[in-house]
Amino acid sequence: GRVRIYGRPGIDLEFQHDSDRGQPVAVMQIEFIINQGRMLTACTDNTVNLWDFKEKRPKLLDTLKLNKEQLVIMHLEFADKWVYLGTDKGNVLIMSLDSFALSGYTIPWNKCMSPLDKNHPGTIVHLSVSPVDNAKLLIGFDSGLICLWDLTTKKGEQRYPYPTQARPQLTSIS
Repeated sequence: GRVRIYGRPGIDLEFQHDSDRGQPVAVMQIEFIINQGRMLTACTDNTVNLWDFKEKRPKLLDTLKLNKEQLVIMHLEFADKWVYLGTDKGNVLIMSLDSFALSGYTIPWNKCMSPLDKNHPGTIVHLSVSPVDNAKLLIGFDSGLICLWDLTTKKGEQRYPYPTQARPQLTSIS
């Protein structure tokens, strides 16, 4: 749960996430909010935390805790106000950076699959916004399914499944 930030000469900041009911908290992922002196941390206690590190002592500004699903990955695109949260159940939750609350827009796992496919695609292992069109979100599942989701029409635009006989576990896409 410890984070240390190094920067230009003289910049060396460290802070600790508080433990959840005596359980140790590990930081799974860090996303900097560019040009704001803030960052997000995703932790094993199922929280997303907003930190301000412009001062000598970093300050926790806000925390969002997921209750129904386990957070496994987050993605924040440059200069975006939305944070995409992938869960162990295969759903994508969308959080507003302005209000630090979940929006009503979620991407359910079953809408990412082909209507003919009946198997659960698994845990989300990758989320990224298209560099050419910020209305497209690339979603990767550990089963090997990749879905290009159109955020505007709220539909899976393209699906890239592995052949059923050779389902290796997906770990990274770009």
